[in-house]
Amino acid sequence: MQRVVSGAIAILFLFITQFAVAQFHFAPATVYVKGDSVLHGWIDELPLSHFPPHIRFKQHEDDANHLFLTPNDITGFQMDSGDEYISFTGLVDSANQFQVQGKNKPAPAKIEDALFLKLIEKGRINFYYCTDQRGMNHFFVSKAGEELEELHSATYLYKEEGVNRGIYVSGSTRAVYDRKFRQQLLSRFKDCPEVFQKFADASVNLTRSSLKKWIAKYNDCTRTGSAG
Repeated sequence: MQRVVSGAIAILFLFITQFAVAQFHFAPATVYVKGDSVLHGWIDELPLSHFPPHIRFKQHEDDANHLFLTPNDITGFQMDSGDEYISFTGLVDSANQFQVQGKNKPAPAKIEDALFLKLIEKGRINFYYCTDQRGMNHFFVSKAGEELEELHSATYLYKEEGVNRGIYVSGSTRAVYDRKFRQQLLSRFKDCPEVFQKFADASVNLTRSSLKKWIAKYNDCTRTGSAG
């Protein structure tokens, strides 16, 4: 009986060890430290798709230990595979959907956060994306010579009461959209009239794929010399 138990423990230990090892996948990368210093090493790339609050970094592939680096520690990093991230610390939108009581809609609030933003589209306008620890998506743009800025959109849900049927009161919810990001992008598209007009006439939602499409169109316009 003791041999069976010992064997089971050994198998369990092996499984746990293999599982723990599989939790990391370090890949070559370059880290940009504040003060224009550069570190070449290895970053655990498995968590990157979930935009972790920190990255695991080690300078040599066979190092047993690693460092935790946050957006406060570095200015960004680039994987040798090509994926680029920059650090952002500051105020971001706390929510993009609001329940409205009465007629007064709440003012969108902001919270302090530290994020790694992934570069999605590169050109005269750089487009960045991330998801924070609450699961909210954030989209940022920076045009040559301008500060990084978050794109904003808000949905206000108004509850409207209907007919009183005695047992219950029927009701419905009306959604009102404030797509501020459209004006934010239109102001940046002005030097490419064709893209400006098409974007102004189009129905565009605040999604990663939709924003990438239009910003890529604008960047293509600037590369071909159509922009002013």
